[in-house]
Amino acid sequence: MARLEKPVEKREPQSWEEHIVAYLEVADGCATEATAVMPPPSHCGGSVHLAYSVAQFHVLSILFILIFLAFMWGLIMAALKS
Repeated sequence: MARLEKPVEKREPQSWEEHIVAYLEVADGCATEATAVMPPPSHCGGSVHLAYSVAQFHVLSILFILIFLAFMWGLIMAALKS
């Protein structure tokens, strides 16, 4: 019996990381700016698929949040010293 697989739903990039992957798709030549979708097409290079795998961890989003929290912590400490 053949294994039935659900087709992968394609969508436009939404997060910071996915926009970077979309840029890499265009740079790799496997998509145009109008057709860049997530997940990347199978004919894209390995670097695009690697970037998509890393983007799924939302590294940039977490980094922005940590920088914001560090900034807020600095402001709180400065306010407590005065």
